Amino acid sequence: LHDAVRAMPWPVGMRVFAWIGCESATVRRLRAYVRGERGLDARQHLAIGYWRYGMNETSYHDAHNHDRDEDYFRMLREQQERH
Repeated sequence: LHDAVRAMPWPVGMRVFAWIGCESATVRRLRAYVRGERGLDARQHLAIGYWRYGMNETSYHDAHNHDRDEDYFRMLREQQERH
């Protein structure tokens, strides 16, 4: 998956938002790519690990709080209020 994402052409001159949802270790690699190499900031991506190899989605969710939607939208509201 990581290689396929890196091989995709990157939009030029457009606003970009990356939504990443997959296995936990893969999320970390893709988040590092969109942040480090593509320069997206926290407002331009949402990356969530939904499971980890060796754990099903329910077990992973119960062990980790990875529901970031609420955190992401709260951050956006706070940033908008500051500007």
